[in-house]
Amino acid sequence: AETRALVYEALAGWPDYSSFSVLYDICASGNKNYSEKAFYDYINKVFNAPVEDRQKLKLLKKIEPYALREDQKIALDEKCKLLEESISSQAGEEKTAQDNSYILPVEEKAEGFVALFDGLTLDNWTGDKESYVVEDGCIVVRPERGSGGNLFTSEQYGDFILRFEFQLTPGANNGLGIRAP
Repeated sequence: AETRALVYEALAGWPDYSSFSVLYDICASGNKNYSEKAFYDYINKVFNAPVEDRQKLKLLKKIEPYALREDQKIALDEKCKLLEESISSQAGEEKTAQDNSYILPVEEKAEGFVALFDGLTLDNWTGDKESYVVEDGCIVVRPERGSGGNLFTSEQYGDFILRFEFQLTPGANNGLGIRAP
């Protein structure tokens, strides 16, 4: 128990926001010792992350089902409202879907990194856009709409860092091809 407490404190105190997904998993697990703490640590880490406000709002909405008590609902609602106000004030200034900044930290964008997916469209992609569609900010395949063929980035990249998350149905594969022609 003592080791778990130390590990949790290290995770919650991690200097950047990369630990937010583990905090989410702890909250979702329903662990009686840590899920409440993980809930609050998650919303604070996401709220203070150096990513676009739209992405922060999406990540906060993701944890909404685990806001079981009134104080959790209020805390989450307050953070969401602040982000919604910020997004509204920026709406006239920029087009988030076109600035290629979906889930891309500000520092990485300044270093020349690009996001391949804007969370809204398949504009940076080519190939089977019939089977692959955007739903709830994710690229999903709908084989009933076509062959489930290949989807490629429109551009080619040399040296790169690729970050992605995927969820599979039983018997499926991720289908990720790197350096494919």
